[in-house]
Amino acid sequence: MSDDELDDLLTPKLAPADPEWLDTIRLRTQPRRPRAYKPSIAALMMLAIGFAAGWYLKPNSPPQTIIETVIERVPVPEPISQPEVLAALTADQLELQAERTTDREQSARLFKQAGDEYLKSNAIESAMRCYRQHLDELGPDGLAVRNEDSWLLSSIKNSRPQGD
Repeated sequence: MSDDELDDLLTPKLAPADPEWLDTIRLRTQPRRPRAYKPSIAALMMLAIGFAAGWYLKPNSPPQTIIETVIERVPVPEPISQPEVLAALTADQLELQAERTTDREQSARLFKQAGDEYLKSNAIESAMRCYRQHLDELGPDGLAVRNEDSWLLSSIKNSRPQGD
């Protein structure tokens, strides 16, 4: 094939314009405008009837119960003065002195101080031992958690059954 023949084959040929065909293409490719929404009287009536039926047939709701919270003022007991701390004694000496004391209240106070000292020095097992002996000396009355209690003593108090 020669170049002239190829040019003849590759050159686009214009088809005669068919008016019907052009109108069809124009209609299919033109963007369509959305229809304007015009509510009809029938649609508005149906909406009104549905609203009225829903209003009339709504279930009767039970009366609401009102819960009133009454806050009572409870007098806060005066803070208990810190017992005298025997600062010169170590935790071991406090524990030994508590074991030798015959007065239960004094012994309980000394065991608590020894437990606090052990807890400050991260001797948790020794602190737990002293706190348990402190609670044993106080009996069931000593299970109430107080503000001045350490976290470990509070935990031991909470873990004990209330009649122990």
